[in-house]
Amino acid sequence: MKYIPNALTFLRLLLVPLFAICFFLASPAVALVLFLLAGATDILDGYLARRFSWGSTLGKVLDPVADKSMQCTVLVVLVIAGYIPLLLIIPFILKEVVQLFCGLLFFRFRHDVTVSCWYGKLAICVFYLTVSLTILFREAWQGLPLLPILWIVTLILMLCALVGYVVRYSRIARNMKNNKKNNK
Repeated sequence: MKYIPNALTFLRLLLVPLFAICFFLASPAVALVLFLLAGATDILDGYLARRFSWGSTLGKVLDPVADKSMQCTVLVVLVIAGYIPLLLIIPFILKEVVQLFCGLLFFRFRHDVTVSCWYGKLAICVFYLTVSLTILFREAWQGLPLLPILWIVTLILMLCALVGYVVRYSRIARNMKNNKKNNK
């Protein structure tokens, strides 16, 4: 039973290429179901890992990899399909690269990973909502400013989350440095 969160994370990793394949070969609606399934497995594996102490180092490392892989894949697919402009995804991808770099540094020096915060969860929820509405209503809302506004709000929340995580990593790094000085 304690391996269920890791199994869900592996399932989420498998859903990443399936999303892209289904988007182009089946339909965007089928791909959206896979995208939402990935989101549900993310929520469920996090809940099970915390609730029953089924977390593992492997899960702590693979969970964000699965999340970021799905997010970046979705963005690239939406650009290729012409749903969103290329310039829109550049800040998203830069945010993920910066956050991944900070996470790797944190893991290298502390041998641990940080858990997500409320601002990161909020940004991801809005991202899922925006992607879902973009796939479902792109044609129906053509010419209306709602989707661009949603994408701008999503981008702002993602960048605010990035700032929050960078501040958090900086505090942890400063505390580690101070602890090192005090232990000498």
